[in-house]
Formats: sequence, C-alpha cells, structure tokens
Amino acid sequence: MNSLHHFWGLYVVVMEQLDLLHAFALLKLQTWTFSDTLQWAGAVTGLAGAYLLALNASISKWGWFGFLGANLFIGSYAYVTGANGLLVQQIGFTGTSILGIWRSNFSWTMSMKRALEARRSKEFRGMGNASRPHVSKIELL
Repeated sequence: MNSLHHFWGLYVVVMEQLDLLHAFALLKLQTWTFSDTLQWAGAVTGLAGAYLLALNASISKWGWFGFLGANLFIGSYAYVTGANGLLVQQIGFTGTSILGIWRSNFSWTMSMKRALEARRSKEFRGMGNASRPHVSKIELL
C-alpha cells in the first residue's frame, strides 16, 4: 500500500508540473511577438535547408534556398533585437547561401553562367586587340 501511495504522490507532482508547463506555454503564446515569429521562421527554414542538403539527392540543391530564407529571417531577428554579432554572421552566411545557389546548377544559373562566360570571352578577345596597336602594312612603308 505504501508504494501505491508513493506512486500517487509522484503522479500528482508530475501532473502539477505539467500543468505549470501548460500554463507557461499559454502565457508565452499570449505574448508572442514579431521577433519570436522571425526567430522560429529562421529555425524552421534553416532546419529544412539542412535536411534537404543532407539527403544528397537531386532535390538537395533546394536546401540552399532554405538556408537563404533562414539567413533573412535570423538576420531580421538580429536587427530587430539588436544582436549585432548575429547580424554580421547572417550577412556572411547569406553570401555562402548565394554561392551555394550559384554553384547548384539550376537551369537559370546555368544560363547566367553561360552569358557571363560569353561576355568575358568577348572582353578578353577585345582586350587582346586593344593591347597591341593596329598597324597596317601600308603604314610600315
């Protein structure tokens, strides 16, 4: 009978604690702020991006957009809350996310790469002609 009484006492304590947690959760939901929204949106999109990249499948490249979204959300959160170190970090991570998107070979990034390569090729050919003066055979006589 004593162990049953002990179990009942433990059950009551646990239920009281759960009730306090429930009350705290309700209180927290009532004071939900814009910065909380930014923080949680950043966490969810960052985790989604990480899982997509970890799949190592054809869909994995979309994980970079998850990271980019997380960078924007967490960067906004850092700006709103005044966390300057976190803001600097997110600016740097935004650069890595953009680089990841660029290197992921989406069809639109591939066409942009080809256009840049064609432009560089034309500039290089043009620079080669500009670096040496054009001298005709008639001028040499």
